[in-house]
Amino acid sequence: MSSIGKLMKQMSRIKKNMSESQALLADRTVEASSGGGGVKAVVRCDGTVQSIAIDPSVINAEELSLLEDMVVTAVNNGINLAKEVSDEEMSKLATKYNVPPDLMGM
Repeated sequence: MSSIGKLMKQMSRIKKNMSESQALLADRTVEASSGGGGVKAVVRCDGTVQSIAIDPSVINAEELSLLEDMVVTAVNNGINLAKEVSDEEMSKLATKYNVPPDLMGM
C-alpha cells in the first residue's frame, strides 16, 4: 500500500476513535462545588451543564448576589474539570497515533 494510502487509512482510524471518544465524553460527568458544598454543578465532559443543586440553607434573599456568584463559580469549576478530562482523553489519542496535539484540536 502506498504511503498516501496508509496515511488515509490511519486518518480514518483517528477520526473514528475521536468520534467514539467524544461520544463517551458526552456521557461522562464531573462534579464541582462552591460555598462549602452549598452549590454543586454536574458538568458533562463535552462542556455542557447537566445539573445544578443548591442547598436550601444557602438561600438568603438578602444575599442573592452571593448565591449567584457561588453558582457561577461551581459551574466554571465544573467546566474546567470537564475540559481537563476531555484534554486528557484527546491527548491519549494523539499519543497513540503520534499526532501533534495541535492537530487534535487541543
